[in-house]
Amino acid sequence: MPRLFACLLLAASAAFAQEIAVEEFTLDNGMKFLIVPRHETPRVFCAIMFRVGAVNERPGITGISHILEHMMFKGTHTLGTSDAKADAAANDAIEQVWVDIRKDRAAVSDVERKGVPVPDDLAQHLAGLMAKYEPLSKDQKAIIVKDDLWERYMRNGGTNLNASTGEDSTQYFVEVPSNKVELYFWQESDRMHDAVWREFYSEREVVKEERRLSVESTPTGCIDEAFESMFWQAMPYTWPVVGWMSDLDAITPADLEAHYRTFYAPNNAVGVFVGDVDAKRVRELADEYFAPLARGPKPPPPVVTKEPPQVGERRMVAEAESQPSIEVAWHTVAARHADEPALSLLKGILDGKTGRLYKRLVLEKKLAIDAGASSDLRRWAGEFGITVKPKEDADLAEAEREALAVVDEGASTPPTLDELQKVKNQLLAQVVQRMRSNQGLAFIIGRSELNGSWRDVKGQLDAVEKVTVYDVVDVAKKYLTAQGRNVLWVKRKAPEPGVDPETAMVEKTLNRIKGMWHDMKDPAARAQMLEQARARLGEVKNAELRKKAEDTLNELEKQQ
Repeated sequence: MPRLFACLLLAASAAFAQEIAVEEFTLDNGMKFLIVPRHETPRVFCAIMFRVGAVNERPGITGISHILEHMMFKGTHTLGTSDAKADAAANDAIEQVWVDIRKDRAAVSDVERKGVPVPDDLAQHLAGLMAKYEPLSKDQKAIIVKDDLWERYMRNGGTNLNASTGEDSTQYFVEVPSNKVELYFWQESDRMHDAVWREFYSEREVVKEERRLSVESTPTGCIDEAFESMFWQAMPYTWPVVGWMSDLDAITPADLEAHYRTFYAPNNAVGVFVGDVDAKRVRELADEYFAPLARGPKPPPPVVTKEPPQVGERRMVAEAESQPSIEVAWHTVAARHADEPALSLLKGILDGKTGRLYKRLVLEKKLAIDAGASSDLRRWAGEFGITVKPKEDADLAEAEREALAVVDEGASTPPTLDELQKVKNQLLAQVVQRMRSNQGLAFIIGRSELNGSWRDVKGQLDAVEKVTVYDVVDVAKKYLTAQGRNVLWVKRKAPEPGVDPETAMVEKTLNRIKGMWHDMKDPAARAQMLEQARARLGEVKNAELRKKAEDTLNELEKQQ
């Protein structure tokens, strides 16, 4: 790319960052608001982001942040029920039964760990308790106003209502017409201080099934989890966001309430509004709806466990019914560390169809069908990785040697000025492109605020521009060491005699979905399950088999 165009792009991106007219204020209860007026269209992207994710959990309640995200859509004493008093009584009656169910389950677990059969009387007593729960749950559904929150938004022109939970944050968002922003403030302030855990146990089953579909039913889902747990020896990034199945089965409404009261306080939240709105109006609505909410009784506890220095290479070898792969990961730094810009550019130099890994492994050596790099800098620590998809007949040891040779070259030989400039252009162009949409800009400034300050966005862009070829070599040498490697080989599992692995995978996936379909009444949960299944089945190479699977999913969808 011509140097003049590169300089113009850098200047344009810096100017664009400077022109982000973020207006901000903080309520007395600690909740911060960020507003970017954009009056091109009469709509506003609204988000509330909380500093809570899987990293804030502990063994016994892993996955609770994700469960809480699901439960926040069940409503409050005002939203989601036609009779709040009867609903509360139903929740109490259900919980009384579940107190006894948990006692029986604990007894069953105690028996099973000894390796002896569960006594018939205990199994029958537990079955009887579950039989008492089912009609109580059914009766409660009669007074539940399903999807009340979403329906109110839709009736008022709202779109894109969703939420997501990650390692470090949870965010809730929707886009509404400019004249419906007050509806957003009313519903979201109500959710922040008055959430009700109705349908907790049925929703917990939905989350468990989500885990089965997204992790346990995929060829490498459990392998990837095990590798991450090997990589993170001490830090609470060691467990998956969706949680361990045994913990999901044990989490209670009381656990959920404690997590909610600790982390869903105004002083742990940031509200972000981008679009056709002004700061004065947002301040008026914030004073009316969020200012009355009390600050949390005590600040959310920080993450104090640090990852110790790695003392030697770690390796893991697994087999799966999938394309062979090689992954190598190293520990790096947290987001907003001074080395973040250079690591981002190192990733760009190694990644992509024009990156060094692809050129060496795919084009030159013809050992792989794909190769790339990643850099994941989280709030408390970071991870840099390379991934290689070797050809079926390739030697994995040779493919790994070649990939590591590319990494070692990066730690000894500076990139050319043109190579570095091209990656800078790509990175900055991606940021500028994201900033052009209201949602993209909201997430950029909101997540930056969660990690420090929204002002860091401009500083990061400036820092990228200042990175030299020697800075890139320095971070490669500093972090991508032989001692710090974590290596995963996934070999293709030999199929059972007479069994086509794709056919077996498709049948397993479809049988699981059909088995859950009639028990899973929530349309949103069904839609999510279909989306995950389509993503999984989309990988099937056999066109006839893929069509058969899609026809089955379409038939189920018609039953919605």
